[in-house]
Amino acid sequence: DDDPNFLINYAGLLTGTSQNTQARNILRDAILKKQNQSENTYLKLLYILIYLKKDFRSALGFVVDAVKKYPKSKHLTLLQTYIYFLQKKFDKAWQSIKDYQPVKKHEYRLKSIVAYQNKLLKKSIDILESAYILYSDDVDFLINLLSLYIKGKDYKKARFWIDFYHKRHQSDQFSLWMFYIYLQEKNIDKAFEMAQKISKSNIKKPFHFYYNYGKLLEKKYRYDEAMYYYEKCKELSPEFPYPYIA
Repeated sequence: DDDPNFLINYAGLLTGTSQNTQARNILRDAILKKQNQSENTYLKLLYILIYLKKDFRSALGFVVDAVKKYPKSKHLTLLQTYIYFLQKKFDKAWQSIKDYQPVKKHEYRLKSIVAYQNKLLKKSIDILESAYILYSDDVDFLINLLSLYIKGKDYKKARFWIDFYHKRHQSDQFSLWMFYIYLQEKNIDKAFEMAQKISKSNIKKPFHFYYNYGKLLEKKYRYDEAMYYYEKCKELSPEFPYPYIA
């Protein structure tokens, strides 16, 4: 058929009836025999190889070839990055995406995690900050940001963004994070103040919150109260050893 979209449409019909292998073969042969090497043919083949066949090794060969032919294709650039990432070729994944300007959420996520895997902590943070400014209602971006701030011991920025979120959403959702940050900063008074607030709230509290609150109470010579929270910690996690020796 002379219609350049015929093979793509036919392959689409085949995948729609779970004939994925036949669809792959038709598109693969069209590319290898140079019958149809359009961008869409590559994209359809890569979709089948990656998402339906999980054949990442074959996908990598085709996507590298496709990007050479269509270097300005955003879709192919992202797919190449994704396949390199899945294959743990993190350096090549970064080379593929480092000049790409993300727009959508999944693009920001992909670029930030590739940067992180290449030990580019600051770059990964910069990408997530841009994403969170653009998509400030996406809690996952904030969680990822806070994790990286804490990893880099940038507690000031972590507190800034938590305060920003709490004021914007009239929420105390990240109070436990703030408590943990104050502990890391060894700001005992602020940590104690936050612990008191958390203990009176409806926030679901993990076992280690009770242990840490108990330690703070112990530092303030409030031993009976400390023992109460140690016991709460034991109830939630009997295998956690520290309350037994506190």
